[in-house]
Amino acid sequence: MLHHHFRNIGVLPDVVDEYAEVKHQDAEGDTYDHLPAARYGKDKHWKNWLVKVALCALAVWGSVNIIWHLWDALRARPQDLSCTCGNSIAEAKKNHCRYDPLQLGWAPPHCRDDEVTDAFRHAAPAIFGHRWPYYERQDANSPMIEEHDVARFADTGQVYYTVHAHHLAHCMYIWMKQARVPQSGIVMPKRFGGDGHAEHCAGVAMINSTLDALVSVSSVSLDLDAHSEQSKKFHTLKTLHEDVDERGGHF
Repeated sequence: MLHHHFRNIGVLPDVVDEYAEVKHQDAEGDTYDHLPAARYGKDKHWKNWLVKVALCALAVWGSVNIIWHLWDALRARPQDLSCTCGNSIAEAKKNHCRYDPLQLGWAPPHCRDDEVTDAFRHAAPAIFGHRWPYYERQDANSPMIEEHDVARFADTGQVYYTVHAHHLAHCMYIWMKQARVPQSGIVMPKRFGGDGHAEHCAGVAMINSTLDALVSVSSVSLDLDAHSEQSKKFHTLKTLHEDVDERGGHF
């Protein structure tokens, strides 16, 4: 009866509508109350996936790192590689050695910086016709010999003579080769390692000789690591320089 009365006076519809609206809001509220739970589930899934990826990446990196260190420990290091070519030119060729005019002897591939050697080979000043002069005798008027002739002296032990400019250039380009070692990986022969050769070259730079003075003598080595009698012949400039001083600076 009361309900019928309210309907008649137009109140019930408003109340009913308000109630319906509240229920709708509650329904929406219930819906939004469940959204964070769904997001949490998705976030957890992504976190688990990222953790797995990270663990796999660490495992791969660890394996590669171990393999690298094992390989690095087992491989031959530059300082362990020999610059010896044998006891004859025939043996040197079998060992893939070539004559290197910069290093005054035969050298295997890992001991040669062919780019620097080629630059040295073409560094002769114009007064020498842009080619280094080599002589069998200590006489600038004697016939010059070629680089391949010098190379053959490794078998005979014969020495050859050349100019002061050659000696200076040898020092400069050996230092250039040494400076490139960190990038090139080329092995420096023991003959040129340490401070012994550097000290020798510092002394050469102080010698009061003209570039064309024939004051340098050397033998041709088959073992650039050797510090032997052959090594003692290596650029025996001091004795020659004393002779040069007595003769007024030239031969």
